[in-house]
Amino acid sequence: MELKPRPLLSLKKANSEEEIFQNEILRPILKLQHELIITLAQEFLKSRNITWEKVKEKDPFQWLNINIKRDIPFKNQLIGMVIGQFSKNELDEYLTFQKEMNKRIINMMTERMVSHYVTPINKF
Repeated sequence: MELKPRPLLSLKKANSEEEIFQNEILRPILKLQHELIITLAQEFLKSRNITWEKVKEKDPFQWLNINIKRDIPFKNQLIGMVIGQFSKNELDEYLTFQKEMNKRIINMMTERMVSHYVTPINKF
């Protein structure tokens, strides 16, 4: 099976190995998987009879992040979506700092979900 080409992103220069991996590997994969991430987020909330409007009443990022971390099967499903896009070399690199990368994956996915549904308030 051939993987879809990843989008190219223009990001600032990273300093650490983890940041480089995040910017060069994780972010393009998350952008590629955006539609699937949003669909899973909708199903996650639907299965709990929660609407985005209720989530927006709270701190949406914090609420989603906490609830994703509590639902271990869902959390693993989200992480698996990303890992499934890795090449063998990327997987080997990911495994060297797996715990840190899992945290980054969940945080970036949560940010993506929130930014998709919650319009930021313009401050003047």
